[in-house]
Amino acid sequence: MLGLRVLVVEREFLIALDLQRIAELAGASACVLANSIDGAIALGPELAECQLALVEVPELDAPARDLLATLAANGVSVVIVTASNAVASDLRDRVVILKPFAEQDVLDAARAAIGTGASAPRT
Repeated sequence: MLGLRVLVVEREFLIALDLQRIAELAGASACVLANSIDGAIALGPELAECQLALVEVPELDAPARDLLATLAANGVSVVIVTASNAVASDLRDRVVILKPFAEQDVLDAARAAIGTGASAPRT
């Protein structure tokens, strides 16, 4: 994550802080926090300034799909963070980590997302 601007979208404040800590220790230049998918969408043009997004997707509803599409349109690599096996299964063509996660899971997923350009589904 060295030098990357990272978007963290997470409802749980302590988990968001943990993701921010992991990103910063891995060398992120900045972290932008949003406490909901709607909050992330409201960031508007600021989304395009991020190179990596760690996005909690509790359910794959319209707002979640909209955010993922917006990030893809802006070339932002995405790691999906979820506690839902159903979401993980539905998004199996993306880089997904399940909660609870370990720090190494986040780092490995971030490398995979950046390495594959995971802003769009992998083929």
